[in-house]
Amino acid sequence: MGSSGVPEREWKYEDEKRIRARDRQRRNTLAMFDGIEQMLLNDIAAGIPLKQAVEWYGLTLRGVHNRARWDAEWSERLDASLLAGRDPDLEHGRDPTYKRFGCRCPDCRDAHRAGKGRDRGS
Repeated sequence: MGSSGVPEREWKYEDEKRIRARDRQRRNTLAMFDGIEQMLLNDIAAGIPLKQAVEWYGLTLRGVHNRARWDAEWSERLDASLLAGRDPDLEHGRDPTYKRFGCRCPDCRDAHRAGKGRDRGS
């Protein structure tokens, strides 16, 4: 028995169940992107805002970002498209650019995550 009073094989079963559920979710995510992945990235690189491009293809922002968490290649390709398509007239790497103008390039996203919301400049 484990320290919590639950037999070890039950813990193993629960772990295996979580792994199977995670793998099933990842397969479903990949299936959603099938056939549209490159078109989505091309649209983002052309300057179409991420939210708008994702909606056009019937995806969700959550699905796009969740995939980026476990698929390093996708994350790199998405970031490259976001950088290519970002508005050159905006000052990137600032939280207000993320919040007010909806820029999701890696620089603005990092600034937002770092809590640079104290930067109140335009």
